[in-house]
Amino acid sequence: MEIHTFSKCIDTLKIVSFLLITGLIVGCTPGTELLNKVPVHKVNFKVVDQNGDPIPGASVEASNNKATSTDDSGMATLRFGTVGIHSVTVMASEYLPTTMTVTLPTDNGEVKEARMAAQVDYSGGAFARMSGAQMYPMLFTYMFNSFGYNMELTEYEAGEWTKWRIVTTDEDDN
Repeated sequence: MEIHTFSKCIDTLKIVSFLLITGLIVGCTPGTELLNKVPVHKVNFKVVDQNGDPIPGASVEASNNKATSTDDSGMATLRFGTVGIHSVTVMASEYLPTTMTVTLPTDNGEVKEARMAAQVDYSGGAFARMSGAQMYPMLFTYMFNSFGYNMELTEYEAGEWTKWRIVTTDEDDN
């Protein structure tokens, strides 16, 4: 009875080992890498101005090198072949660029709205006369709707890593 059970365990281990090795061999082939390029996911983008009016001809570009532009209704569709996190940048003439993050497969088939802020036009004297209440919204819009404030989430190359170090000045915190 014990020998029969042991023999079944050995047979099960053989099958599991075969499946693991086969998966590793097939998973590393160039054909499998090509599957990642097949666009199986799509995300729709609605690009509008600060009043909610559509912006035709806006450029919509993703971190996977896919790009398109909006139609007359301000709509564009990007297709993705992989799951994960992608950064999308939307640019239009006379508007500040904006960025957003798309997470797949969670956002598959969703409509993401990109609300574009008009560029701030100011001349030398007008800028100096702005009060703090007027300057804050302009600076906020500039910082958060521009390329300057974006968290890129990209894959690490072989050998790359990140080291985090938190330093406090309070001696009570350890």
